[in-house]
Amino acid sequence: MNMTPQQQEVVRAKVGNMLVSAAAGSGKTSVMTERIAQRILSCELDVRRVLVMTFTEAASSNMQKKIEDRLNGALSVEEDPEQRRHIAEQLSFLPTAHISTIHSFCLDIIRNFGYDARTPDGGIAVEPGFSTIDPTRVKLIFREAVEDVLSSLYDQSYAVLETDSPEKQETVTSARDRSGKTVQPFAVTGDQIGKEQWYLDFNRMTLSLGGARDDSGLRDMIESFHSYLRSMPDYEKWIVEKLLEMKAASRDFEASRGARALMNDFRTALSLVRAVLPQLEEILPQVVFVKDKNKNKVYIDYYAAQLRVIERLAAADQAGTLAWDLAVQEAALLPDGKGASKSSKGDNPLKEEFFELYGSAMEILFYLTGKVSPKEAVKNFRTPARHLFGRSTKELGEDLSYMLPVAERLFEVLLLVDDRYSARKRAENGVDFSDYEHLALLLLSREDAGKYYREAFSEIYIDEYQDNSRIQDAIVSLFSNGNCFAVGDVKQSIYRFRHARPQLFLDRMQLYRDTDDGLLLELNRNFRSCPGILRFVNQVFSQILSHSSGEIDYDDTQM
Repeated sequence: MNMTPQQQEVVRAKVGNMLVSAAAGSGKTSVMTERIAQRILSCELDVRRVLVMTFTEAASSNMQKKIEDRLNGALSVEEDPEQRRHIAEQLSFLPTAHISTIHSFCLDIIRNFGYDARTPDGGIAVEPGFSTIDPTRVKLIFREAVEDVLSSLYDQSYAVLETDSPEKQETVTSARDRSGKTVQPFAVTGDQIGKEQWYLDFNRMTLSLGGARDDSGLRDMIESFHSYLRSMPDYEKWIVEKLLEMKAASRDFEASRGARALMNDFRTALSLVRAVLPQLEEILPQVVFVKDKNKNKVYIDYYAAQLRVIERLAAADQAGTLAWDLAVQEAALLPDGKGASKSSKGDNPLKEEFFELYGSAMEILFYLTGKVSPKEAVKNFRTPARHLFGRSTKELGEDLSYMLPVAERLFEVLLLVDDRYSARKRAENGVDFSDYEHLALLLLSREDAGKYYREAFSEIYIDEYQDNSRIQDAIVSLFSNGNCFAVGDVKQSIYRFRHARPQLFLDRMQLYRDTDDGLLLELNRNFRSCPGILRFVNQVFSQILSHSSGEIDYDDTQM
């Protein structure tokens, strides 16, 4: 294989934590195969001690076939008897090599160490002879679990709220039957709440999130949200953290992480408009929007009032006094009315210049009012603009306080469904694919399993890293030891519906770029397309793909 200097650098890099950002058509699979093969041929790597994880079974088979072909090719020209014996031995081990999808690898962990895996309540997590439940059956079992939980809670709610039940005076605590055998209200955050109030909140939750005639909307939400939660390594902890964040935000919205992130976006937009404000203010009095002088003055006054609001906000940002409520107050001062038409016959260059610069101002106005004309202008915004400043922090805090019990009951119902669903699967001695991951994570957390896999693999390779989920990342972290080689292209991440987290790729890229925790290498030369197509694609995407629109800047490293 004739390799470019970039490819040679990847192949020859020392073992360590490494991330290869590989553009489409850059030969990443061939390069990873060549790296593994060369390390085997140089006796630096044993086939039995390498783990290669791919995204699909087809990719696993393809990877194994490429390695086999490369080793067979080396064997056919090798003359040294000792080296020939070494290559032949490695080829004999190849059929049992750990080259598979992460789910297949998780299944290997379960088969090796699952004999005494325990559930949170101490029960047996998986019995010998377990089977993988068909996806169609999985969906049916889950919906039966949802029905079990909701029907039970509806009955209990009626019994408590519509009768003189003494249970009204009882307190709901954090205690929960994790076996899934019984369905009882509990408080996931540990806050004590009266049982009567819990059921009142539960009824409000079902009305808020269900449909007008039935609760099908709620059931669909539970199913979708449960799938998302199961992509996390510790989703119950995540739930508690999010609810506590919501409670804190209801008390001090502006100090919340969400509000700070939104204000940072707004500040970025202000920094962009600040550069063109002087030009807008200078040319505005001279612009002829319409020939009628009186109407033209109305338009000039309209835009001048907008620019004064934007200028005050930009000045407050520079002075460090910009606050959410200040933006709300300034938004209320914007003039009513409608701007002038942007159409021009080419004989009004000042008007054209004004509207060309006005785009940045429109972005600020969208944050303040949620309105933009024409609507297509949103596509040209350079920040993730949205309508933020229609309500004060006090009003937003009150909204969050009102919705907090709804969110708490929703998450509690989700966890009750999760318990019931697990119980139904255990009754069939079956597991689903997300169980593969969670059982593997549980087992690797134990010293014996973690130690076994840390010692088993001297090198770990992850293909299509941009499509890893959080739980998959957590699994690898439990047995990797400064020997993880990951390759992918964040621009090709297409499996968010399967809860892939391309942000993991971006975070690792930033970490390796800024620290000595790992090595970041790039493969950005495309061998698949002709130069004309590449120039066209690069020209288009360099203009439309940015960190705000696609989580990555389409710069020279991505072309």
